[in-house]
Amino acid sequence: MNLGMTTRTGFRNIETQLASEGVIAFGQAVKHGSTEETAIAMAAAADKVVGIAQFCEFDNEENGHIIATREVQVLRKGNIIMKAKEALTAGDELGLTADGTEVTKAATANSKKINGVAVEGCKAGEEVEVYVDFLSVQPSTT
Repeated sequence: MNLGMTTRTGFRNIETQLASEGVIAFGQAVKHGSTEETAIAMAAAADKVVGIAQFCEFDNEENGHIIATREVQVLRKGNIIMKAKEALTAGDELGLTADGTEVTKAATANSKKINGVAVEGCKAGEEVEVYVDFLSVQPSTT
């Protein structure tokens, strides 16, 4: 499983935050906790996403999750591996499922549109390389 692995060299922005509640899956969208230095898993489409939880070899023993009180590397801009809820084609604009664990096509009902595109095509349920940018103004949810 490669969820949360960053890909390609070049500009990317990664911030270290503290996982403040529950668990965060590798490759899952996160929002700020009670402060900007903390991160918690996205829980609803209305959440303001700040990035994607990056894979961390030190937490690998936690079955693909980062547990509370541990540091989490949050990718704010760059390429990362995520799970696709549906088949995607390279160049598709992206959305996130309500819990932030999978990417969808941006136009899909019940998804949160984000600044992101599929870098490659894939089938539903497969891992896919995506480019995301949470540093720029996020698109409207309408």
